[in-house]
Amino acid sequence: MGKEIGIQPITTAPFFDSEIEKDIAQFKPELIILDLLLVDTVESGFRVLAQIKRSNLLSTIPVLVFSSFIGEEQGKQLQDKASRLGAAGAIRKNKADLTKWLEVHVSQTVGEARG
Repeated sequence: MGKEIGIQPITTAPFFDSEIEKDIAQFKPELIILDLLLVDTVESGFRVLAQIKRSNLLSTIPVLVFSSFIGEEQGKQLQDKASRLGAAGAIRKNKADLTKWLEVHVSQTVGEARG
């Protein structure tokens, strides 16, 4: 029998605080998909990514950065910054790219678990 996938949207903009951190931790996600453009600039998403990766409760959870800016002129810079801050990946915001990323990484994770 396959593993059930649950999705729980949590809004963090414009602030990421201890209450939001606890809400995310209680859900026990296996992956966080984070939009970079939370308020007015992509820096808002990078701030949240940095806070997640500094968090004692959340730092081990992979974070996938999801943005319509990935793939544009500044896309490589955004991907590099996301990687430096600890993101597991950075993809363009569209369903096909997300589906492809999830298929590759979920199958790798399942293969490692069965190992």
